[in-house]
Amino acid sequence: MERLYKIFDLEPVYFDDQKSVKELLEYALDRSDYYEPAGTDILTVYDASKYHVVTDTSIACCEAFSPEDSLGHGRNGLCLAYYLPNCFFYAEGGWGHHMIEMNLAKKIPDPVAISFQFNDFKNTVVVNGNLSIEQIYDYLTKTTYLEKYQTIFNFYDMDYGLPKPGTKRTFKALTEDGKTKIKKACDKFIEPICRIPSR
Repeated sequence: MERLYKIFDLEPVYFDDQKSVKELLEYALDRSDYYEPAGTDILTVYDASKYHVVTDTSIACCEAFSPEDSLGHGRNGLCLAYYLPNCFFYAEGGWGHHMIEMNLAKKIPDPVAISFQFNDFKNTVVVNGNLSIEQIYDYLTKTTYLEKYQTIFNFYDMDYGLPKPGTKRTFKALTEDGKTKIKKACDKFIEPICRIPSR
């Protein structure tokens, strides 16, 4: 049966609910002229009505979502989510520190919720705390989210949405600093921020 699906920031689409979540994503992304530099293999859907990230995109939409979920009433609805197993996940829609409460956080080893701020990106991402700063840098430059010269990672604790004075820790991704694990860079921070300056 065809249903209307509203995915945050994409054009609403009518789609056969017997087809897979992956097929829905492909169709919706194509209709919205959406481009993901990291590739669409990492894309899935966050169902805000159930606080649930769909991890198996091969299941049928009728199994993944109830008819009400697909319409996105009020704050509830569907959002794009990005999931790289054992590395990170992120859901669009401005969930901030609530990202760590989502079901997918349990699948990320030593999860740390960090507000990453670079270029046009300013969002909270749940990251594997065992990854090094250099590994994060390598991924972000490979996927073109960062320019190669953006090697400085400044970590802070958050204070009312801003970096808390006196908490700055600076690491250079392409030096010995880059071997520092994310969980160590954020140690004792309640709500970590990572700012990567463009110049």
